[in-house]
Amino acid sequence: MSYSCIHCGSVYEERLSWCWTCMSSDTLVRLPSRPRSHLAGEPRRASARELAAAAWTMVESAAYPLLRILAGALVIIYGGPGAGKSTMGMKWLNKLEGAVLYVPLEEGLGPATSERCSRLAVRRSDFHMLSGGTVDDLAAEVARVKAKALCIDSVTVSQLLPSEVRQLLEATSLQLLIGTCQVNKAGQAAGVKGWTHEADVVLRIEDGQYELEKSRYQPLGLQGGI
Repeated sequence: MSYSCIHCGSVYEERLSWCWTCMSSDTLVRLPSRPRSHLAGEPRRASARELAAAAWTMVESAAYPLLRILAGALVIIYGGPGAGKSTMGMKWLNKLEGAVLYVPLEEGLGPATSERCSRLAVRRSDFHMLSGGTVDDLAAEVARVKAKALCIDSVTVSQLLPSEVRQLLEATSLQLLIGTCQVNKAGQAAGVKGWTHEADVVLRIEDGQYELEKSRYQPLGLQGGI
């Protein structure tokens, strides 16, 4: 059995009353008991030319044209309940060209997701959805539909590790992976240090507005409506 700190993402083999890394108390939560993902062991290969070309390819979405996103980006969106994380993720995917995959783990394939699709006019046949399964099932679905982009709503509920999400991005045909993230009592993204350290872009949402808090591609402080 393993435990992870929701503040810094440190992992321990036993449950402690405090985290030795960030010294926070009562922040260790149990990680899911499952075998190491096959995906985590998949070899990744590329030539220098291929890697350089991928690094400078823009992933453009008409929904948020001011955000500079390059191929291979991991984007984390966090905010309080009802802030608009799911709306932003779905809207972002819907305005991308090519097949996309949306994973509504919090709401499932039920009325709430259906209502959001209707409200955002998401009717594309290549806007695929999946709920449940393992990380390997998710990788297989990405390959099956040839998805260009993926949104996991939310990575907190999925109980995936940040490193596994990065491996999913790198081991598939995905050009963009968006993960929504719940907040802890301090108003920070749950497991904030693990997710924000791994992410290429971090967006905080409050009152229907987003703010760029981290980016490897452009200056910070950019704001806009979701």
